[in-house]
Amino acid sequence: MKKPKIEAVMVDLDNTVYPYEPCHKAGLESAGEFFFENWGGGFNFEQEYNDAREIVKSRTEGQAASHCRLLYFKEMTRKLFDKTDLLMAEQLSEAYWMGYFSMMNPDEDCPEVLELFREKNLKTAWVSNYTTGMQIKKLKKMGLESTLDYLVTSEESGAEKPNPAPFRLALSFLGTPPENTLMIGDSYTDDMEPAVALGMPAIWLNRKNKPTVNGVYSVGSWSDIDVLVCSFFYEPYLTA
Repeated sequence: MKKPKIEAVMVDLDNTVYPYEPCHKAGLESAGEFFFENWGGGFNFEQEYNDAREIVKSRTEGQAASHCRLLYFKEMTRKLFDKTDLLMAEQLSEAYWMGYFSMMNPDEDCPEVLELFREKNLKTAWVSNYTTGMQIKKLKKMGLESTLDYLVTSEESGAEKPNPAPFRLALSFLGTPPENTLMIGDSYTDDMEPAVALGMPAIWLNRKNKPTVNGVYSVGSWSDIDVLVCSFFYEPYLTA
């Protein structure tokens, strides 16, 4: 694969900068414990959460709101009690995010690679599905709020990845052509396919070691990303 000339970088956030599953598991456990301590049990909390999540997603497909935990818990209370308990929904959402954030830390070598982008004078942007406010909170929790130049969310672009709208909005901010803009993400469907379709080089953080696909660089860790990105800047690919 011919190495691209890199002038800018886009980075996905969730499950790319940090592993999502441990955070989500801790969030559900925290919310479940809070519920049972205050309102009792007698049912499968995680199943009720998942059922409510699917209902919300069916209503909000393709929108940033489809990821909103507050909406999931609001729907969950409606299903359980045949009415909306706003206080309970809010408290469950807060308990969830408390547990989630307790497990959230950037992957080893991730901050160093983000700093490498600065050293190479690359323009940079987060490109992420979800609401802007929550993504800002995540970045602040990990101490990464000032590492990249722009934040582009599906909320502001009007569509969820793999729709190309978030990528096109980020490209307009960066002011670089797709062929010189690197995409780094964990999802082949949401990150790799749309990036490649736009003509962007792409690095797939392949956490589950799925079969590799032509047209993308498949890696297993941020240390691998570090080595690969550094290799892009050997002559004749130096842009700085």
